[in-house]
Amino acid sequence: MKKYCVDTGLTGTLKVSPKSAEAIGLNITHTEEVKLADQRNILVGAAFAVVAIDGVKKRVKVIISPGISMVGVGLMQEFEHVLTINFKSGFVTLGTQN
Repeated sequence: MKKYCVDTGLTGTLKVSPKSAEAIGLNITHTEEVKLADQRNILVGAAFAVVAIDGVKKRVKVIISPGISMVGVGLMQEFEHVLTINFKSGFVTLGTQN
């Protein structure tokens, strides 16, 4: 199992490094324009992958770019999950919408 950082500023679904993409057999199929935190737009490689959460599988876009692997809020929306961050206690939970 791979650890991912949850990036609340990433509106897409997933971002993986080229090395991680290669390790899981993802090949770049197209490019996507993404807006960085500093408001610059850049082109990055992208692919599609099937993600499974709680037994539900969905085809999602994956950005392939150097750096750490990240889960974006778009993945939570795609699976209709709620990410709750309690800054005081330091707990992060992921659950389904009820």
